[in-house]
Amino acid sequence: MSNINAEFNKQLVKYIKGTHKGTDFDLGLPSKILLNTGLEDFPIRLTKRVLTQKIKKHKFDIRLLKDLPEKIANPVMIFDSKTDKNTKILVVGGFVKNEGILSVVLSKDKYKNYVINKIKSLGGRDVKQLWYYIEKGLLRYSKKNKILKHLPEALIASDSKHQDYDAKIREYFKLSKPAKKQDLSGFGAVSSMELKNMTFKTLPFTGDWEKLIGHPSVPFHIMFYGKAGSGKSTISVQLAHYLASAHNMKVLFVAKEEGISSTT
Repeated sequence: MSNINAEFNKQLVKYIKGTHKGTDFDLGLPSKILLNTGLEDFPIRLTKRVLTQKIKKHKFDIRLLKDLPEKIANPVMIFDSKTDKNTKILVVGGFVKNEGILSVVLSKDKYKNYVINKIKSLGGRDVKQLWYYIEKGLLRYSKKNKILKHLPEALIASDSKHQDYDAKIREYFKLSKPAKKQDLSGFGAVSSMELKNMTFKTLPFTGDWEKLIGHPSVPFHIMFYGKAGSGKSTISVQLAHYLASAHNMKVLFVAKEEGISSTT
């Protein structure tokens, strides 16, 4: 598995750079965990076509796919499909603190392969669907220590419509409520160790934006400074486009300093 995982990561980097030549990615054979839930000993594959489609549709951070063969071999949860006995729905989590979790759908094709036909990142709005699978008795496997590590952070319901399902999942797995965000207001001092142990919600920038800004906290403020004509407005519009296209954020660009004319 370690060799397959390393090769997948290598091919994933090539895909990100646009130099990947193949049509699919080899994810190895099902682990013992997967076999015990009914999968047969057939190869698992991810096609470049499906990967490209799902990234475009769901706009998740492609870096979540790092170590995907190992994540699939050691899932957080496995569900049966309600409609197809040859399909399994996996919830797979990263091995790094605060790394997001993914939903992966494996289906057996006519060539005796298990192909990933759906893949997306999970968030607070997905707790309703997860609870539906649990309530219908479709849960075939769960790993408690991984659930404790990943779900409390990744599946915090973001609005009142989903908080009931959030509570039901936590009660089912006997999970504690998510920790409250640290209150940094006031004038109290924060030690270096306290700061090290704090967790912050960040935007996972990639490419040139990651090199320029890193992973900014949410919310964040940024100011571009320079002489007239140096490109301040251009980079502002480019950042606005990146936030909207790569992170599915609503953006308002106010060109107040441009003055009044027929185009502003």
